[in-house]
Amino acid sequence: MIIAEAQPLDLFHLRLVFTGPDGFKKEPVTVADKSEAIRLVYFYNRLYVADTLKGWLRERYNVFMHINDFARADMANELTSLIDRFSKASLHQVCQLVIDQQRNLNYIAPRETSRYYKKYAELIIPITLFCQEMKGVPQAC
Repeated sequence: MIIAEAQPLDLFHLRLVFTGPDGFKKEPVTVADKSEAIRLVYFYNRLYVADTLKGWLRERYNVFMHINDFARADMANELTSLIDRFSKASLHQVCQLVIDQQRNLNYIAPRETSRYYKKYAELIIPITLFCQEMKGVPQAC
């Protein structure tokens, strides 16, 4: 997921350098304190989780429509709508949605023999694991 390297600038400011999957690039940001840094890390992770899932779900929808698997296409469309509605919620709420919808995500996941499996394994599985790990992490202030 998105991580930030904090570099102290002086007694009152930190410079955050963000890194993440897929060549995620964000200009370094200067923050006043640790709580602001945590809020930004949560913010960028929420964006990453929601945007990545929505993109993958749209791809799955198109695949299922192409092969006339309308039940799975409907599920991908429904999950896209859910993620879209929660995309402005907190990171913890987005992650809870991912956890709650794990069964449905598995239902539309590609098989290991599919040419689409590599992307699923590299992007979606880490997101679901990250969301599981977030259950025990305090929410940002």
